Amino acid sequence: LYFNAISQFQTREFEDGGFNILDTIPHGIPLENLPFAEEKQDYLFSFGRICPEKGQDTAVKIARKLGKPLIIGGVIHPPNIQYWKETVEPYLDFSVNRLPQEDWDGAKNYLVQKLKEGKEIVDNGKIIFVGGLTDKQKGWFYARAKVFLMPINWQEPFGLTMIESMACGTPVIAYQKGGGTETVVDGKTGIFFKEQTEEALAQAITRFENLDFKENLIINNARKFR
Repeated sequence: LYFNAISQFQTREFEDGGFNILDTIPHGIPLENLPFAEEKQDYLFSFGRICPEKGQDTAVKIARKLGKPLIIGGVIHPPNIQYWKETVEPYLDFSVNRLPQEDWDGAKNYLVQKLKEGKEIVDNGKIIFVGGLTDKQKGWFYARAKVFLMPINWQEPFGLTMIESMACGTPVIAYQKGGGTETVVDGKTGIFFKEQTEEALAQAITRFENLDFKENLIINNARKFR
């Protein structure tokens, strides 16, 4: 049997495990669902499956420590409900999940519309959870974010969310391991943190704020994966 890998990192991992790799084919992205917004807001955005490996608890701790507004999006699967309830939910100022389920989509669409209009949806120092997002919804959360935060504590094989963020002109802060090293250009399209610690992530955010990022470079880097 032969397999395709989604990054050079995954190719090496598979080959070390005895798999036959035919080719390395990165993920593609639907650019029509990834808008650009010239005016950014001040919030950090973290989007992905809610689980320890994705590090949403670390994102919450760092946002609280630095007093930064944070928006978290993602689906919570049953095995990770306890993780969510113990390490993330207690620190939220607002959560879509606290509304009746029949109101979730309406609440998300309301927030998306406000983002389209350039209106603020999260106050300074506040943390909100918007749940799972459709392709059309998530684009505006990326587009208005100051930076996309990926506080993972494992070596991501590719990191599709990083590409989606950059396609919207929004830089990325990511762990300098795994597939992210093939997609993010440190100091140009994002910032790497080298250790899986809260201190390293906080330092990366501080470094990010002292650099000037060119949105056209960020977008062009992402377009290589369309």
